[in-house]
Amino acid sequence: MMYFLNELKSRNEILFWVVIIHLIFALLYLILTKVSKKELAGVNVWYKPFKFAASSVLYLTAMIWYCSYIPNFDTTLFTWANII
Repeated sequence: MMYFLNELKSRNEILFWVVIIHLIFALLYLILTKVSKKELAGVNVWYKPFKFAASSVLYLTAMIWYCSYIPNFDTTLFTWANII
């Protein structure tokens, strides 16, 4: 696991930290789904933010990994477009 995290960080450090932030938020939202009883249309209101943060973690992790395989690909614009 440490090898994977170190490899991600070496491939794109800025997006790596964005992934870590999204992971922290996903865990926070997951905890809030168990603590909060607020519902909208019968569904806990914290599920949607959790799913967004979790899907962002998966998407950005995959993009960090795959972009390193594209030859002569400048990741600067891609990185900032995903952050914004």
